[in-house]
Amino acid sequence: MVSEVLFSMPDQIAFELKRIVVVLMTGLEMIIHAGVIWGWPSFVYILKQEAVFAHLCRRSVDDAIGSAGMESSEQNSSSCNTDLAATQVTVYAALEETMPNSSSSETHSSVTPPISPSPGGTGSGSSSYVTCDDQDAMIQLVFTLATGTQQICCFVTGFVIDKVGMRITRIFILLGLFGSYLTIAALLSHSSYVLFPTMTVIAGCGMTLITVNVQVGNLFGPGKGTVISWLNGCVSVAVIVFYVMKVAYESGISPSTSFYFLAGSTILLLVNILLLPKDRIPWPLPPGYNFQSMDQSMGKGVVNGTCPGGEAKPLRSDHDLKTIHYKNSSATKEKADLSSDPRKRCFYAAQELTEALKKRRYPNVRACIFSAFFWLFVFWFSVLQLNIFFLFGTFNPLLTRRSNGNDMQVSEYTNIFLLLQTSLLVLSHVMGLIWDRNKLGFCRKKAGTCRGPYDDLADACSPLALTTIMSIGYSALLLLPSLRIQILTFTLVLLVMSVLWGYANAYITVVFPMDIFATLNGIIRTISGLVTFLQFPLFRIIQVYFDDDPFYVIMGLIICDVLTFVLPIYTWYFVRKQRSTLSSVNESKTTRV
Repeated sequence: MVSEVLFSMPDQIAFELKRIVVVLMTGLEMIIHAGVIWGWPSFVYILKQEAVFAHLCRRSVDDAIGSAGMESSEQNSSSCNTDLAATQVTVYAALEETMPNSSSSETHSSVTPPISPSPGGTGSGSSSYVTCDDQDAMIQLVFTLATGTQQICCFVTGFVIDKVGMRITRIFILLGLFGSYLTIAALLSHSSYVLFPTMTVIAGCGMTLITVNVQVGNLFGPGKGTVISWLNGCVSVAVIVFYVMKVAYESGISPSTSFYFLAGSTILLLVNILLLPKDRIPWPLPPGYNFQSMDQSMGKGVVNGTCPGGEAKPLRSDHDLKTIHYKNSSATKEKADLSSDPRKRCFYAAQELTEALKKRRYPNVRACIFSAFFWLFVFWFSVLQLNIFFLFGTFNPLLTRRSNGNDMQVSEYTNIFLLLQTSLLVLSHVMGLIWDRNKLGFCRKKAGTCRGPYDDLADACSPLALTTIMSIGYSALLLLPSLRIQILTFTLVLLVMSVLWGYANAYITVVFPMDIFATLNGIIRTISGLVTFLQFPLFRIIQVYFDDDPFYVIMGLIICDVLTFVLPIYTWYFVRKQRSTLSSVNESKTTRV
């Protein structure tokens, strides 16, 4: 016995070291590449300073002046020509004052946005600031297409990950990021429209990287939800990439140089390509697992999540539940006995039973899609995600409106917001502990008791409700006119960002079988991506119909936020009902004995 322990010790140490290296490198990948799109407010600042899409503003100014000239000429042709010329000189003089050093290219023309009256709504209208609706709309469209396509591509990448495995998918990600960074660096100075394909590919590769890296949480047993939340926090911290680019730009370093550097940093992805398994990381993790032992004989039953001794069938009655309970107890006994820790034995036994129950209730993807859980979760996730994307996409115009066009204040509050986002590296870990609070023993009512098959689902109710409450909170704060109060808005937004995607991934793994996670996650992200495209119509509605006042749109989003409470309520009701059924099964078993 002692010799066996000594013989297995080096393998265990090697596994622990690999696990640490993998999670650290995964976090670094997330920070640099997976969530680069979240630094959009800083990138918008650079784009406007570089006069990207500024040629649309010259067209807008010329059209406005020409229209004014035609109307005035009908009244008094001679006097109007003089006034129109004076107006044109005044407008372009104001525009030239706000322009950085320009070039002769399309995107670096000597024009910035035309002067627009003060913000709509209830403002006094006594002051004015420089803006350009067409430029703002085009930049917003780039962000909308990138974020929307980012979600939709999950439908394809989910199947790709399940079919070709982790390693091949990571190679595709590396090539996509490398090519996109190089393209922006080389071509942005020549054409603004290069942003459409490149930012879409960058956002899509980032989302695929997140989907692949979620499996790293499987290496940490009871701390799986915490690790997943921490990794998603690293995604949010990725705003630091464009923030550093903004600081570098203000110090004289061109955007092209920064993107060349990003292209070189993709070499970091090679580390996990070599360390992580070719196909997938199983869940629950089989005893004695190493990074090379995939779904072979020791882990196949666990990975596939099937009930030993029978084919997967829908869970229709108490008899099915009883059958699974009996068969699973004998199938997991051997694995549980391999661990000397009673808590681990309880944990893995409960996870085996939970996976078997999920597989019996949802034997295939079709069964998942036609379930109430699926559509309630899609609604919850889509609404909260749309809220965040809408805020990020309209962040610069919103600050411009609040500050009455003060560039110094816009830059200052953009920096505050993005620097606060670096705290997500810690916040996401803390919020992840809220999800795993009972599994890790923080809130366990009875010491030494084993968890049941529905305890993970019960633990999800409070975090889901808390996320909805915080989303309602920051949306309500956006309605306040004060610029200083928006710092509190930033804080609540960061809290939602620190948990939304981590909780979403964890919830999918809790409700549905783990072996179809990538496919199911792809379908959910695709549907939510279609909803994300609404941010551009909403932005244009604010511009065209509400005179740049977002009050009514934000109120509509708040109402949708309130409706998302249906998911945690339904989850709580389902758990209560299933626990009652399981209790009756146990009583029946005791009676037979």
